[in-house]
Formats: sequence, structure tokens, C-alpha cells
Amino acid sequence: MRYLLWLVLTTALACGNNTQPDRADGGATDANINGDMVTVRVVDDNIPVAGAKVVFHTPSGEVAGVVVANANGIAEYEIEPGSLVTVAYPNEITLAVSRIQLLTFVDVDPGDQLTVEIPAYPAVLSPPDLGPTIGYIRIELPPIANAGYFTVHLGCMDVNTDQLVTDIEIPEACLGSDGTVDVTVDAFTPPDLSSRSATTFANNIYVAYDVFPTVTLPAWITDLPSIDVVLTDIPDGATNAFAIAVMLANGHAFPPVIADTAALTKATATLSPRFLPAFADLMDLEVRLNADVANITTVFFLGTPVELTTTVSGTGLLPTVRDIVVDANANEISWTATGDLANADATFLFLRSERREGAVTRQRRWTITTPPDRASPFLLPELPPELEAYRPLPGDDYLDPGIVTFDVDWIAGYEAFIVSHGLRFLDDACVPTYTTARLTRTGVFFGPQLSTSTF
Repeated sequence: MRYLLWLVLTTALACGNNTQPDRADGGATDANINGDMVTVRVVDDNIPVAGAKVVFHTPSGEVAGVVVANANGIAEYEIEPGSLVTVAYPNEITLAVSRIQLLTFVDVDPGDQLTVEIPAYPAVLSPPDLGPTIGYIRIELPPIANAGYFTVHLGCMDVNTDQLVTDIEIPEACLGSDGTVDVTVDAFTPPDLSSRSATTFANNIYVAYDVFPTVTLPAWITDLPSIDVVLTDIPDGATNAFAIAVMLANGHAFPPVIADTAALTKATATLSPRFLPAFADLMDLEVRLNADVANITTVFFLGTPVELTTTVSGTGLLPTVRDIVVDANANEISWTATGDLANADATFLFLRSERREGAVTRQRRWTITTPPDRASPFLLPELPPELEAYRPLPGDDYLDPGIVTFDVDWIAGYEAFIVSHGLRFLDDACVPTYTTARLTRTGVFFGPQLSTSTF
């Protein structure tokens, strides 16, 4: 039996949470015990969505049945192997509703249990809970000419100041794994206050509990060091390259210093993103090749040792996907892959459309999770009459449809992907150190983000 999860990064569920749904008021049927049923539990911020409409489709996309989730957000139905399941949200489209979602899962089998977490839309990011204040430090910066302001990075939060001496209350979340604090500080000078002019840093600062102990940071670094990323076997059609590194110190991630980009004219190239090797314990390194502005293939080296030179072969990147087209009249999505994606883990198709309906402009999103080798075109499944208003209709303005395929070293294929992770596979709690993730995408992508990602 598989337990499929659709989880966004902001949920409180544990990584790989395989908790079986509570069937109180729903009842485990004989068919379910025999393994003929699929069980779907719909939750919004971990709260069951009673009344959610769940559509069960045949493998070819026809409507097999519609079940309204019970008080525990649970719907059950007997299905064939390789079926599809779609969840509609919100339960009702009222005059006040301006955003509508469909979440579809492909290749669902009898006996599967799906926990469908409704993604926050638009993403509602609450300030993180940093815990109580556990101490204090006083940062004293060396003089610098014409500095407009400074940003102090503490790993869990940033503090902006225009003073050379700044008192900072340290919340619990900023403590590193050894009970100390690491700090980097960037100086910004006029007239362009968005441009960093210098950096300084300090590691393993002890926090005081009743006073503000002064920590004098060393001289400013104006000529920032770098690491080299050597690209080899660059695939035909790649036009630009991008590399950036996030510094990891004492269990926290610190902002990258400066990325590097290059136009590609031959099969090899070297990028030199700025970095502070003396500060970081580990690094997250992102290397990205663009075939054009819309077609991207990326590799992430996550939690890896700091290397002054890293070699990346284009043969290890996923083939690009491109030319995504939505035919609203035929209810299908088509795209082109420049190579074989069968060894990847999962593909997500994203549709977003918008139309004016009376006094409200309604935006609809349809997110489809499929095996990575799903053939193009993909025929959108049928919807029952009561849910036709959720479907992007002919005449809608499609806003940047997209497709993204992921392949990550810590998940072994599509079944393992949907069993243990879903979209939460990029949550920090799920990602091991010393590992690699690859993706290829084109168009819009509203989903999980890696720490180094800037798309």
C-alpha cells in the first residue's frame, strides 16, 4: 500500500509523513480492506476540509465517480490501476472567491492513500517563529567610507542598520549547532544602495544573557574571493550559464555573495561566483544552463563540502523541456523534451488562467503530478458538471503555463516520490547533506524552491 502526499513547504507535516487517515465518520469498508479502494484525505494547513469534492477518474480520464469528503476530510472510492484523482478547492465558488484550484494526481492505484494538502495560494508567508530571546550581542563594525547602511546576516534573520555599532537581541533560532552565533555583514554605499561594496564576517560568537558583549568584526573585504565552477560537455543549444552558492555555517544558511553568469560559445566554460570559503562549513551550489530565457536545466549540489573548484559536466544535467502549449478547446497540454526523462522522479504540469466574471476577476490554477516519462500531449481529465466552473475554459487568457521535471538523489523514482514526499521533498528536513538535485523546466513554476534557486 502506498501513501501519497501533496505537501507544500509551509505545512507543519513531518517529512515523509505516512500517517494513515482517521476514518472516524467515514468507516473502513470491506472493499478498502480488500485493497480495491483509494482513500483521499484533504487538508488545508493540516485542518480537514469537510465537503471537499474529490473526482475519481478512469485511467483515460473519464469521470468514474465524485465523492464529497466527510467531516474528517476523507473520501474513498473503488478505482482501477493507473487511475487519476482530482481535488477541487474551494468547496464552493461564491461571489467573494477570486482564486480556484484543481490538484490532479496521475497513476494512482487501488490501496493508495493520498493526503492532499491544499497549497497556500497565493503563498501566505507568516513571519517565522524564531523562539524567545536567549541573549544579546553588540556588533562593532570597522569604519568604511560612504557606507549608506549595513545588513547583518545571522542565519535565521537579517538586521539592517546605518550604525557602526548595533545591539542585537538573539532569538533561540539563531543559535548554531554548537550554541554560538555566526555573522556576516554587507556594506552598501550610495548612490546605488542595492549594490554591496564590502563584506566582513565572524564565526562562533558567544551570546551573553544579561549584557551586550561587544564583538569587533575584522577589516572589510572589498575584493571578495570566489570559487570556480568549470563547465564541460555543454549541450548544444545552451546559450547562457549561471552559478551561485549559498554559504552554510553552524547549521544555518547565509545569503550568497555574488553570482556569476556567462554567455556560452563553446563546449567548456568557467564561472567564478563570489564566496567566503573561510566563513562557510558547507555550501549549496546552483549551476544553471539556459537554452533561452524560458528553457532551463539546473543542478543543485546541496550541503556539500566547500571546494575551490567544482567541475560540472553537461552530460549529468536533465534534457530541457520546451514549447509548452495549452489547447483549451482540445483540453490538452503539449510540450517537447529534448531527451529522455524516464530516469527522473516526477513531472508537474502547471496551468494558470484568468477571466473577468461580473465584478470579480477569477484566476484558476490546475496542477498535475505525473510520472516523468508521461507522453506529450497530456489530455486533461474530464470534470463532472458541478465542477466545470473550476476548469480553465476556452477563451480564458492563459498566463505562462509551465512544466518542471525533478530528479533528486534521495528519491528512487516516481512511486517513491509520491509515497514519501510529494512537493515537500525539498523541505530542509527531507534533504540529506552531500546530495544532488536536478530539474528542467519551462514557463511558470509555482511549487517548491531550493535555497539557491532564483527562478
